[in-house]
Amino acid sequence: MLEKPLIIFKAVILYFFFISFSYAELLSPNSTISPKEVIKIQLSGLQQNDLEYKDSGIEQTWKFAHPNNKRVTGPLSNFKMMIKSDSYGMMINHLSHTITELLVNHNGIQSNPSWKLNLIFHIYIFVS
Repeated sequence: MLEKPLIIFKAVILYFFFISFSYAELLSPNSTISPKEVIKIQLSGLQQNDLEYKDSGIEQTWKFAHPNNKRVTGPLSNFKMMIKSDSYGMMINHLSHTITELLVNHNGIQSNPSWKLNLIFHIYIFVS
């Protein structure tokens, strides 16, 4: 008599266990993550866009977008369309990237670092 409720209980527990691991938690911005690391997180997400689930990389990039950027490009559904457009689409599933820190020195005063990005991606040309 207790077997059926026990089987149902186990099935429910297993269901929630697998659901919780099927969508890995995206990283959230915090003060311990350096600006260079933020760029790395965003590019790695876009490089493996569908790794966790469909468009998880774009969603990861959105989480780290500046609030002003979100106001202009949001909501998330619009941001996804923008990233998939011709202007930004080459960033999705790109082969590799490098992030090079550039330090500019003006008259002995060092500026805040900026970064140069190099992306390697596929270009497909269809000839009919």
